[in-house]
Amino acid sequence: IGVTAGMVVTTANTPDEVDRDVYGDPLQNFWQKCVFGFLGIRRFRRLSFSSVIVSTPDQRKQWLEEARREALAMFA
Repeated sequence: IGVTAGMVVTTANTPDEVDRDVYGDPLQNFWQKCVFGFLGIRRFRRLSFSSVIVSTPDQRKQWLEEARREALAMFA
């Protein structure tokens, strides 16, 4: 059975808006086009959590819960 979907969770210290607006979201492009696209996987989800350096333990706990929910929704 072939893989039909992929999900990646990334963390950063650069806010998502800066990464997207200033740099063109290079990690999204890399994972979507260079990795999963190359493998022929079209159903793809990337979760990005930032800024890690100023996050609280509660925030990180929420991120993990969000990643869990997303993974269950995508692969269950």
